[in-house]
Order: sequence, then structure tokens, then C-alpha cells
Amino acid sequence: MALNREGAPGQSWGLLGLLMAQAAMVHFNRVSISVVGTELFIRQGQLTETQMGRVYTAYLVVYTLLMLPGGLLIDRLGPWKALLGMGIGSCLLVPLTGLAGLLPGLSLLSSLLLIRSLLGGVTPPMHPGAARAVAMWFPPRLQGLANSLVTGTAVLGVVISPVIFGALMDRVGWRQAFAVAGGVTACVTLAWGVLARKGNIPVASTRESAQQPDLSRVAQNPESEASSTSPETTPWRLLGHPGLLLLTLGYACYSYYQYLFFYWAENYFLKELKFSTDGARWATSLTLFAMAAGMLLGGVLIDQARRIWGGTLGRIIVPLVGMTTSALFAILAVELKGESGILTCLCLSMGLLGVCEAPFWVTGVDFGRRWGGTTGALLNTIGNVGGLLAPLFTPMLAEKLGWAWALRVAGIICFLGAICWLGVRMDEQPRRTDR
Repeated sequence: MALNREGAPGQSWGLLGLLMAQAAMVHFNRVSISVVGTELFIRQGQLTETQMGRVYTAYLVVYTLLMLPGGLLIDRLGPWKALLGMGIGSCLLVPLTGLAGLLPGLSLLSSLLLIRSLLGGVTPPMHPGAARAVAMWFPPRLQGLANSLVTGTAVLGVVISPVIFGALMDRVGWRQAFAVAGGVTACVTLAWGVLARKGNIPVASTRESAQQPDLSRVAQNPESEASSTSPETTPWRLLGHPGLLLLTLGYACYSYYQYLFFYWAENYFLKELKFSTDGARWATSLTLFAMAAGMLLGGVLIDQARRIWGGTLGRIIVPLVGMTTSALFAILAVELKGESGILTCLCLSMGLLGVCEAPFWVTGVDFGRRWGGTTGALLNTIGNVGGLLAPLFTPMLAEKLGWAWALRVAGIICFLGAICWLGVRMDEQPRRTDR
């Protein structure tokens, strides 16, 4: 297949578009439950904030526990099969969410906990699968951009959730809104299954091809390279690398702050800042849109930084500066009084946080090389350990200390994540011996 001017096959950009659609729907379906929780269940007294926090966390706990098995599945079967299975499961479980409270023998809370746990169990392949596919389809100098497009579109799915899902709720009711979301998910899954099948055959740049095994053969039979890989390049050795562990710890801090906004931003604008329902929806979408825009910028910046400085500095400078300044704006926001000033600081904070997403994924997959799905899964596993704490502990902190302190704590955690990048050293990575 001929390379285009950017050094990546033209077909790769089309396949990337399918990955982006998958990511958008996974995150739309992940966060839409918070719209129902905030505007209906909590407001009408059907469930408390703490109970909704348990519902949000149920998804994340199962999602996190199955992340490493999902990464191994990606490396064994390839991204196409893994993501197809994810899509099929989502097609079934998203509409089922609309039946919560109607299932025999289960209360509203119990059925939500069950359905959301199952949905969390089918979605682990999304991000490590996408990062693995990007590493297969694109040369290194475009991987930051490609990863940022996937993660940025994922957040766009979160951005539109309060507005689009809220409008669906207003028009057809919350149960039917989940059925509509399930139908759209089915269309995206069908497109992926039909159009992306040939994309399971990776394309590498000329320089990469000289350094790596025949990946086209590996994609058709992913077990073949695993069986010929030397013991020192097994995933279990890589999972103990100190640089990778610090990277995942930093991502846990990153995810804590990110997930606070995914699940509690609308509630914060409604309850604490006294926005109207429509105002809270749009304010939530605005902060998350800033994050998505930051993710797109971050992909370009990390590619440029690696090209200019290379080595350790090229990898850490963007997330180190981005997470530090994001934390400062988060802490500044709660010291302000005016609504516009608070919203501006939170948008800047989330935008700067988003800049740091692509560096995490590019570096995480680089650690794994052949086992990039597994190291990407480890990154997401530890990241979600931090992320799942935010839906659970944020309402507890807000109840005891107030929402201002809940945001201050998130800002401090974000800064600690920036510090972790100082210990990320790729030059210590174990090298392949079977070249």
C-alpha cells in the first residue's frame, strides 16, 4: 500500500475515523447515566448522591479489573476482534439500562449496579486497543496526533452527552433515550465490523519495518510473535519496569481529576453554583470541550517535542508543564467569586489537562512494543484505579468539607501526577534480543 505525503497510508486515516467513532460512543454511553442521575434520580429523591456514586463506580471497578485481560486479548487477537466484541456487548447493554427498575426482583439501584457493571466488563479494549492500532498503522512521528484524535473524540462523546442525552430525555423520556443510544452504538459497531476488518493488518513506516518483525503476519496470527519472543520481552517483565509504574501512577492522578468532571461537573454547576438545568448542561459541555481541544493540541505538541528534543525531555516536558498549570487553575477557580471567572479557570484547567492525554498513551504503548496492548492496558488499569475513586469520594468530600475542597484536593492530586513524569525514563527499557 502506497504511503501518502504524511508518511502514513491513506487508508489508515479512514480506519482512524472508525476508531474515533467507537471512542465517542463508548464515552457517550459511559457518562449518559450521570445526566439521568443528576437531573432525575437525585433531584426527585429516588437515589442519593452517594448511591449514584456507587453506580458510577460499579462500572469503573469492573472495567478496571478486566483491563489487563483485555490488553492480553488485544495482543493475541488483534484490535479489530477485540473492539468488535466490545461493540456487540455495548449494543445489548446500553438499551438494557433503560429497563433499570423494571427487572424482576431488582430495585432501581440494584439493577443499575448490575447493568453498569456488565457494561464496564465489555469496554476495557477501547483505549489500549485504539493505542495498539495506532502503533500498528502509523509511523512514530504521527502517533501522538493519531492518539490525540482518538482520545479527543472520546471526550467529545462526553461533551455532547449532557446536551444530546438531556434533549433526548426531554423529548422521549430517559428509558427511550438509552434505546436510541443503543441503536447508534449498533450502527457504529456494524461499520467497524465491516470496514475495519482489513485494518487488522498493520502498516509500519520504512524505518520501523527494518526494526520490527513482520507485523502483517503477526496481525493474521498474533500468537506467532508471542511464541518467539525472548523471555526478557514477555509482558510480565515489562509490567515491573519502574518508569512504566511511575507513568501509570501519574495517569491515576490524571484520571482522578478527569473523572471528577466526567461524573460530577453538572451536579456542581447545578447545586453549588446554582445554574439552571440548561446552563449546567452547557457549562459542563464547555469545560469538557476545552479538554477535548487540549487533547488535540497535546498530540501535536508531543510529536513536535519528541522531534525537537527526543529522549526523556521530549516525552516529559508537555505533560509536566500541562498537569502543573492545570492544577494551579483548578485551585485558583475555587478562590474566585464570579461565575464567569470560575468557569473560565475550570475550562483552562481542563484544556491543559487534556494536553497531557496523548503523551501518556504514546509512552505507555512504546514501553510494550510488541506487547503494547498489555502495557496500554496496565496504564489504563492503574489510571482507572485513580479515576474510580473520584465518583465515589467526591460527594463524600463535598458533604464533609464542601465542593471547594473537593476541587482543591483534585488539583493537588493532579500536581502529584505531574511530578511522577520526572521519573519516566525510556532509556532503561529492556531491549529486544530477537531482531
